Amino acid sequence: MKNIFMLMVLCASLLLNTKASAQEIELFSKGDADVVFSMSKAQWNRNVVAIDQSGDGLLKGEPTYGFTLVTTNPTGYLAVAPRYEKDEKPSFISVTIGYKKEIAGLITNKAFNDALTLAKSHLLPAYEIDGEMDTIPGGVYTKFMYFGIYESKQNQ
Repeated sequence: MKNIFMLMVLCASLLLNTKASAQEIELFSKGDADVVFSMSKAQWNRNVVAIDQSGDGLLKGEPTYGFTLVTTNPTGYLAVAPRYEKDEKPSFISVTIGYKKEIAGLITNKAFNDALTLAKSHLLPAYEIDGEMDTIPGGVYTKFMYFGIYESKQNQ
């Protein structure tokens, strides 16, 4: 459980830091991906329940495909959700970052693209990552980044 919690704290602090450059932002490291891809659905769900009960993160969703683990800070939230088609290991990892409207205007397309390019270079050849950014006005969170992390076909 400690590995997963530390992963979430590190990711949240970097991803939600609007002043960090692309070189400072590590969307999801190879080590983080190794940890999550090594967990069965039961292991992941147990860890998320324990983190939720400790108050260090929030459990969202239901256990069928794997819980979502959410952490928040004053600028937004980070949600990590491995998706399990089989119980042994996830098919992919979904990472969502939501920025509050006060911060959203500071997040540029260039910063997003630079961070995604850097993440790809860190994760290859073991993993592939894709992502997109969207703005949805009107809510507490208005800028969203969505990422999918997959095991490389050559690594399966």
